[in-house]
Amino acid sequence: MSSFQDRGSMSFWFSPRDIGWLTNSRGYATESFDNSGVRFACQKTPDRQFLFLVSGPLYSSVAISVPITSEIIDRTINHPDPQSRNSMNVIYNWDNGEGSLVLNAIEVFRYKLELIEFETFEFTISGTEHIPSSTISEMLQGLGKLLNAIYSFQQFTSYAEIQQSLDSFVNENKFSLIESRSGSFIGIFQGVKKSVVFLKTNLSSVFAAMHGHSKRIAESYTIEKESNAAISQEKVKQEQIKTISEAMSLAEKAFKTMQITGQTISPEQQQELIARYVLIPIQSIEKELMDNNLRLSINQTDKGIG
Repeated sequence: MSSFQDRGSMSFWFSPRDIGWLTNSRGYATESFDNSGVRFACQKTPDRQFLFLVSGPLYSSVAISVPITSEIIDRTINHPDPQSRNSMNVIYNWDNGEGSLVLNAIEVFRYKLELIEFETFEFTISGTEHIPSSTISEMLQGLGKLLNAIYSFQQFTSYAEIQQSLDSFVNENKFSLIESRSGSFIGIFQGVKKSVVFLKTNLSSVFAAMHGHSKRIAESYTIEKESNAAISQEKVKQEQIKTISEAMSLAEKAFKTMQITGQTISPEQQQELIARYVLIPIQSIEKELMDNNLRLSINQTDKGIG
């Protein structure tokens, strides 16, 4: 997602098919795309704003909100080329630690690029003699989605920015395998430092709840020997419901306490974002842990990823 180049430029035409799209009350969006190691997405909102999301360069990510001014409208509808009078030429430049955005030859935004710091953490999946590869894949995806959600909550300040960043392209994570053997899988995740710190600090209780489930399930199997299978299965079901409820509550509480300066998200919007981008990945991880009687451990490490 991020560029190792310290200077470059990219351009494209934003050209919705509707005549008058620039001034109407409808929303339009481009698919995200990559160019020179930089990923870009553009959206025109119903309230006549442009929202641009840029991932890279120099590992930086930014949301740029630009009002559609009379100058932009005039420059578009009076373009010398008649075929360009319903299109917006977008140019993004980065050089010497700065990024700039140009719309139809009008510079609308310039900012200092923020160099993102990364941090790693080691994790272990353990339990059964054979851990299915599909289980490993599901859990890696779940951890990656969690880190993406944390990063977007920390980096962006509006509902639209967070939603588009997660739907479009945010993914600054890397994974590296350390060891895979019978009964355990050990690997390293690399993510944006502040996101990894939040995960390890605030979500440790969530993973502890998941581990607690494994212990309670083991106790439930003891009942089967002492009573009958029906009682045992009911006990397992009850513990699954209890674990899911406990982990969901802890995760929701952690994200609700995340304070972002200048964030303009209503409680209802926050609830929706948490449910969609946080609780679903956690449920996915939990399901794999429960179905396979596994344990997930998050450990501190200084190991890097090449």
